[in-house]
Amino acid sequence: MKRRNKRCSIERLKGVSKRLKGHLLQAKKNYSRKGHYREDER
Repeated sequence: MKRRNKRCSIERLKGVSKRLKGHLLQAKKNYSRKGHYREDER
């Protein structure tokens, strides 16, 4: 999970492509449902 978070933050800094942005949005929805996204946001 930590690795994935770092990767996301790095990609965000670089400027995520539209395709990745959509993927992140889907992940956010999935995480919000489980209630894990709040922890991942950190």
